[in-house]
Amino acid sequence: MKTPFLSLALALLVSAALPPVGSAAAESPSSLLQKGIYAEEIEQNLDSAIKIYEQIAAEAAANRGIVAQAQYRLAMCYQKQGNKEQAIKMLNDLVQQSPANAVVSKQARDALVALGETPATGLSIRRVALPFSVDWTWDFSADGRYVAYGSRLRNEDILVGELATGKSWMAFHGVKDKEYPSTNALISPDNRSIAFDVDNKDGGAGIYVANLDGSERRKIYACDPKAEWIFLLAWSPEGNRVLAGYSTAASANGDERAGRMNSNWSVVSIDVRTGVKSEFARPANRDRNRDTWVLSPDARLLARRKGDYPRTITVLNLASGREEVVVDRDANRVVGWLPNSKRLVFSKDGTDGVDLWAVNLEDGKPTAPSEKIWSNLGAGRQPSVERDGNLYYHTRQNNKPDSYELWVMEGFHAAKPAATKTESWRIQTDIPADEMIIGADNSVLDRKFGFGATLPSGWSVSSAVRQGNGGTVVQFQSTAIREARARSRIIYWPTTPWANPGSPANDFAASGAKPTTPEEIDAWLRNRLQMALEVYSKGTLRDHMTTHDSYTSRVINEHHAAIVTGRFTQNGKPWREVNTLVYSDKLIATCQFSAPEEKFDQIRPSYDRLAESIRLP
Repeated sequence: MKTPFLSLALALLVSAALPPVGSAAAESPSSLLQKGIYAEEIEQNLDSAIKIYEQIAAEAAANRGIVAQAQYRLAMCYQKQGNKEQAIKMLNDLVQQSPANAVVSKQARDALVALGETPATGLSIRRVALPFSVDWTWDFSADGRYVAYGSRLRNEDILVGELATGKSWMAFHGVKDKEYPSTNALISPDNRSIAFDVDNKDGGAGIYVANLDGSERRKIYACDPKAEWIFLLAWSPEGNRVLAGYSTAASANGDERAGRMNSNWSVVSIDVRTGVKSEFARPANRDRNRDTWVLSPDARLLARRKGDYPRTITVLNLASGREEVVVDRDANRVVGWLPNSKRLVFSKDGTDGVDLWAVNLEDGKPTAPSEKIWSNLGAGRQPSVERDGNLYYHTRQNNKPDSYELWVMEGFHAAKPAATKTESWRIQTDIPADEMIIGADNSVLDRKFGFGATLPSGWSVSSAVRQGNGGTVVQFQSTAIREARARSRIIYWPTTPWANPGSPANDFAASGAKPTTPEEIDAWLRNRLQMALEVYSKGTLRDHMTTHDSYTSRVINEHHAAIVTGRFTQNGKPWREVNTLVYSDKLIATCQFSAPEEKFDQIRPSYDRLAESIRLP
């Protein structure tokens, strides 16, 4: 039998007795931050919030991300009190001192603009509005003005968009099984032309050059798919040639990938006016698994990710033909070169997600060990550092699998960001930023409903979604959760209207009249959970076992709560789960966690800390 949570049928919640949490230890900076936000946003007590934020800022051992959030909050409190001069000073300090914290830095810059001030130098992040969903990006122009991209909405087409205006047009209309985009579409250095390679049903078909608007298209090189393979690498800095990987090999059976798979290959130069091809460089060897290839801005070095294991990155000096290993293991992909061609950015799998690393080079040789420059890109997809020094990436829009938005982090090169925690701009959500605040330490505050929680160390928010029944679902992730294939989330609903016949999941009246006294609240919570037990015992969830003696009443942050544990079977394996139901007059929340039996006790303490942190209005 399969069921991810006890609350599937009526969103009725179940969970086990939480062990008492000690109160002797001093509150952590993240807990203090949550209290400060609660005092500021929900209680409207600025004096109390300022004291808490000042306490956090004075904590030398506090996490930098938490300190930055506290300082931003402190500046906002000063602004609300009419102390504009102090607010501006603190905001400018934040922009200068916290470029690594992308969200806080952007908030500080936006707040300064709203106050009529010019922000200090630092990072800024903005979404690029384009008419078609960005499923992948081919290339960005050297000045950051244009992007060549692809979209599932125009599956075989090459699109060009102007990043400042959002204007977009089709540069090439491909047709499946005839000619369609292959590996690259690149904008020329002067922004006047676009070059792209194409395939057909027989294999590599060749390379085209056209005006940037797609007009005057002409094929500058045509392949014999049975004897050749060619793929576009880059424009020359002068814009009069394109560089490409080229092979003359073919397999006996005419496999269309034969040219990619053979070691007889070279880097060639093709004159865009005459179509004349000449050999540019011949690497010492050719890897069978071509992954990511990126030419340096000065066209002297070619970086490539090689192999499935140990997944190295090499840099080929096109003048000397010498190839150096610059990353010896565990590389993901080449992300890009910084403008001086002496710093290569690449990605690796980190503890909590994909990290960005950089290696300094001189003539293609590393001069120092690689260093991590950004931690956990989260939902950021296909990151690329471009010739303008900015970082581009896209994220899935509103949890729609075929809908992606393009983002740009301006000032990435100049700011030299240090490692940072997961930020809210990478979280999959359909909730407006002015309603849901997700801090760099992953504290959560829903300003619309007054819900708050502080995540355990190592946990992050993976998504936050408003449901049609009036509820909000916040999903969580961590390395332990991911490795165990476990699940954890919080769901909360406003209690008004108390009875909503159109939505059984929000029909609280089914568990009794709205309680008013502590005794009535405890009784209502017990009735709510008892209803769940009856549904499971009589319905399709008969294999779901929940013991009555696991029910426990307690108080969480001055609100009545009920906790129950349960067991079920999934894919033939035993699972355990715990659910905590918390009640307030305005909001009801349930914190849920389930995991395979052998992993449950390992993750349970972190879940307990999450449940204990829940704050309701």
